[in-house]
This record gives sequence, structure tokens and C-alpha cells, in this order.
Amino acid sequence: MGAFASHFHLVPPRFWHADLIPLAQFLTLSSKESASRAPFIWIADQDNRLHKAAVAWPLVEIVRQRLDFWKYLQENAGVHSYHAERAVEKKVKELESDFQKRLAQVKSEQQTALAEAQTSAVEEAMDKLASALLGLDLEGLSFSGKTTERPRAAAVTSAPAPEAPVEKAPAPTEPAAPAPAPAAGAPAPAPVQEEALDVDAWIDTPLCTSCNECIENNGQIFQYNEDKQAFVANPKGGPYADIVKAAERCPVSIIHPGTPWEKDDPDLKELVDRAKPFQ
Repeated sequence: MGAFASHFHLVPPRFWHADLIPLAQFLTLSSKESASRAPFIWIADQDNRLHKAAVAWPLVEIVRQRLDFWKYLQENAGVHSYHAERAVEKKVKELESDFQKRLAQVKSEQQTALAEAQTSAVEEAMDKLASALLGLDLEGLSFSGKTTERPRAAAVTSAPAPEAPVEKAPAPTEPAAPAPAPAAGAPAPAPVQEEALDVDAWIDTPLCTSCNECIENNGQIFQYNEDKQAFVANPKGGPYADIVKAAERCPVSIIHPGTPWEKDDPDLKELVDRAKPFQ
């Protein structure tokens, strides 16, 4: 080791202990932590056997000074600079804070827009359902809570109405013969039923969750719009059973099957019963 040989002292193995630590580790300790410890380096003798050599304190101070100077050079070059690292850390925190504020603002705007869209969709759906299925006259009443006044009829003048001419009573005629009673065992005539109102299938599109259930069930009847929300593109694009099945599978129950257009379907009654909860 030349001129520095006097600064190293071989430590016999019987004196090795936990407080004898490598010099590189010793230099990372504070003054209080290093007070009870001794630094060493590994050296090899002529027979290539390793020994622990304790380092004298003056040499440790020289090494510490050189290490501090090396750190100083690194900081001036921008490597491991304390001030540069603190500036980067401060900027990262500012960016994270701005991002969180912007994220909270966007979430609030989206929630407000969604609530408005849901309210509008529900009002439109209720108006359409009442108008189509129940045949209500919504001219003066809206489910949105607003009422509109109907135009009042013109006031009737107080002028007396002209007397109607008196007509002579018609001459009595013979009473009409009663209708013949149905023969015994003949079926009674079926009562006349009013024709039901046909309503095409429809969807509360703004409430769609884009789950793909209806699209995968029948892509001719159901399709997505530009916002990837389902709507009924062609209510007659497939069997009525596909519409009922899609209504049953819809996780938010926004598919309304309407009335079947296949009147000759043998399972028509069953399909109508299954569709009732979703109308």
C-alpha cells in the first residue's frame, strides 16, 4: 500500500464483529451512527487470502472529503443535484394537484350532464308511452310538469235560436219481425273486439349501458348510434321473439317490445305475456 500502509491494520478473524463494517457503508452513516463502528477494507496477501484491514481515521476523513468533492462535481453537472431533485418533486406535486382538480371538475360535469339526460329521457319515454299505448290526449298536459292552455271556444251569443219546424209524426208501421233465434247446439256469435293499436319496439337510448346483449341477440333489429348506445333500427328486422328475449336480457330494462307484427306466430300468446313487464 506504499505511503498509506501505516493507515491500515489487519484484524484477526477472532476480533471480527458486527460493528466492523465496510468503508463504503461507513461513509453513509451519520456522526452518531458511526461513533461505535469501525471501517475496514478487504485486502489479499501474497497467497491470495482475504483479510479485513481496519482503516485509520485520518484516511477515512481524506476519503470523505474526496467523496464530498465528487458529489459537488455531480451536482454542478446536474447529476444527483439536491436542488434539481427538489424542483422536480415540487413540479410533479403541482401537476398532480392540477390533474386531480381537473378530474374532479370533469366528473362533476359528466354527472350533471348524465342527470339531465336521464331526466329528459324519462320524460320523453313517459310521454311517448302514454301517447302510444293509452291513447291519452296530451295537448293540455305534459309529464314534464308543464301545462299548456287549450284555446277556449268562442262565446255563444245570446240571440235566441230559431224555432225548429214541427214535423208530422210518421204513420205507424208494423213492428219488425224479431231476429230468428240460433239453432240448438250452434255456437254463439263471437263478440266484436276493437282492433288493438300496433306499437313498434323502442328503447330508452340515453339510458343504454352498451352491454352488447341486444346487439349480439339480433344485429338487424338493434344497432348502436355514434355514442355506442342502442336503438331499434328495424323493428321488423327479425322475429318478435328476439325482441322479447333482448328485453329480458337487458340489465337496465330499457327495451320495450311493443306489439308483435307476426300475427301467425304459434307462440304469440306466450310472447305477449313475456313482453308485458317491459311495455
